[in-house]
Amino acid sequence: MELTEGLLENLLGALPIGDISDGWADRSERMREIAAPDLETAMIAEEGGLHAEFHGVDGYREAWTDWLEPFDSYRVELEEVRETADGLIALTRQWVTPKGTDSSIAGEAAGVLRFADDRLQRIEFHLDRDAACRAAGLDPQSIQE
Repeated sequence: MELTEGLLENLLGALPIGDISDGWADRSERMREIAAPDLETAMIAEEGGLHAEFHGVDGYREAWTDWLEPFDSYRVELEEVRETADGLIALTRQWVTPKGTDSSIAGEAAGVLRFADDRLQRIEFHLDRDAACRAAGLDPQSIQE
């Protein structure tokens, strides 16, 4: 899998980056351009903890609709994208405001993207960067360097 400018542009349009409370129709269309029909989306809070899986582009949108339910706002900033053996790892920082509060919570997260035949096959969203690194086949120390 080669990270071309066109692929990166479509990924950035499809991934939840920025204020992600809206814009899902456009994100879903961008995802259709790069995803395999049987795309798998996994939302993983922590290893051994909350883990939900969804299928297809509609499942991708459903995963995020479900994930965003408890928040009034959710913003994601992309910090870095690195190539892995079979795809990419996207390191992010996120800010969320739970419903009914005025307090924002910040944290690190990461996405693991796996490709086959130049199509996105699986995308995992991890709240734990070390777990994301392990899932991508990387040493967690490698992202600290």
